Amino acid sequence: MLLSISVPDKKVSAWTAETTVSDTYRWLGQLSAADSLESARDIYQALYTLNRMEIAPKLRMDLMEIYRAPVSQTAGQLHNRLSHASFPLSHQRFRLAESIRDLNVEMAYGYKLTLSDLESIKMPVWGKSSMRAQAIFRSIHYLGNVILRSMYNYLAYPKGTWKELHELYRYAESVKCLEDSVIEFRGEAKRTSTIEKRYKEILLLGLSDPYQMPQGQCGQVNNFVYRWADLATISTPSGNPLLKRGGYRISLDQDSPGSCVDLDRSPLPESGNSIRVMDIHPLLDNVTSMIRRIETGTPASELDIGSECLEQACLDMLERLGNSWSGKKKRQSARLRMSGMASVCSGINAIHYFLTKSQGFDAKKFGAGAMSSPVLLSDKGAAGGPIAETDCTSFGVASWEVVDASAGGALIRGRENSGISVKIGDLITLMDPGAKSKFKLFAVRWMKEKGSEGLEVGLELMSSSIASILVGEERGAGGFVPGLMLDKVTSGSKMLPRTLVLKKNVRGKQKDIELIEQSDTRSKWVRVLEVVDKTNSYERVSFASLVSDFK
Repeated sequence: MLLSISVPDKKVSAWTAETTVSDTYRWLGQLSAADSLESARDIYQALYTLNRMEIAPKLRMDLMEIYRAPVSQTAGQLHNRLSHASFPLSHQRFRLAESIRDLNVEMAYGYKLTLSDLESIKMPVWGKSSMRAQAIFRSIHYLGNVILRSMYNYLAYPKGTWKELHELYRYAESVKCLEDSVIEFRGEAKRTSTIEKRYKEILLLGLSDPYQMPQGQCGQVNNFVYRWADLATISTPSGNPLLKRGGYRISLDQDSPGSCVDLDRSPLPESGNSIRVMDIHPLLDNVTSMIRRIETGTPASELDIGSECLEQACLDMLERLGNSWSGKKKRQSARLRMSGMASVCSGINAIHYFLTKSQGFDAKKFGAGAMSSPVLLSDKGAAGGPIAETDCTSFGVASWEVVDASAGGALIRGRENSGISVKIGDLITLMDPGAKSKFKLFAVRWMKEKGSEGLEVGLELMSSSIASILVGEERGAGGFVPGLMLDKVTSGSKMLPRTLVLKKNVRGKQKDIELIEQSDTRSKWVRVLEVVDKTNSYERVSFASLVSDFK
């Protein structure tokens, strides 16, 4: 089989690089341990230069293995600088995110060059089979790192990355080395792995809806699939019937991870070299079992999840994986392409402020008890009394472009220094400049950084009818904080009654909470019936009144 992968052309570089094993060890040992940015730049320049030089396959493999640990360490240090970044990314942070990814791109190039040059040698080469398997494994590994580093910062995948992964898998399949043992390193730890296992890990990561995950959760998912990917199996269509649950179609000619068989109804071919089917229903059963055990009181530390996390964080990750891997409904409403601007504000405090139009309804005024903090706070935590109209910019109001919209959501685009930052699970209101009194409440469901084009944000409509309320905090806190009440709305095939949107952890574990409506002067008690939706920013609950006159 002809190997078709991208490698850089050989050319003279303005930079220099050591080309012997001893000199490379010495040079890498002299790099600054205190300045990760400078080290990353020096390593990138050296790799760039090596990948455009004529070097024998065995020597290139040895050199790449020497670079492996320094690249991992340097990329990890740079990643820590972005672990709490706000979005849209500033230009400087966007370039930093690209730099981390570029290191992995060059590492992948080095191993792909080793493989390409090795396969071009027609004469027998001692150790060729093991070197080939190692070069394929490392190439797939670093392409997987490119994908993972893109996910961490919501960057779009570099064009052709998935297609190259599939091509390397297909080639390994053709030369029958999918199950050859290769030593894999993660930091200072190492284990024996195979090309097939590493390929499945990356596929599962890509199929987990990473652009819909809260910041950093893709790292937890990466650890989970590292532990459990063996439960998935890949076969040709003729060896696996059409799967209705936990089945994925992998097209080796496409630049994407795959599609859910339950959603993609086009017939699977009986033969051919471009389609594979991945069965993950044993993995889904494992996820379901872990969810059930956590919900019944088993500590997350007793489950072999792959990384340490609190029960709620583990439960959230597992529920997301269960939903993603079992397939999703297609969008029910058509999107209408459009071009226009809308005013945007983010967060319950800001939304509450604009709904009350600066009038404010202080709990003290209604005799409902002292508040732990003023009602009209900015989302940046500025304290004080009612905020004047001229101070509304403290809430980070911005003008963002509306790219398209539908009955169920919208796609908007913003750029750095726009006045607000967003994250997955945030609440956002859009207001058309021509209809200033009309608010629609949305939740941020996915994000993708597009560089100079800005940050694209996918929104799900929660309600077109919202009202501001005050919510009593957990018993003992003694205060009231802003909240929202949403009118009844159709969600999918069911009708949701009126719901409350509360800041995360406001009510604690209590089911009975005290409310004050904007249009009323009395506090009222309601009982939480069900958590309809929750994110890292809010929880949405259905409720029943504990008094007969509650609207």
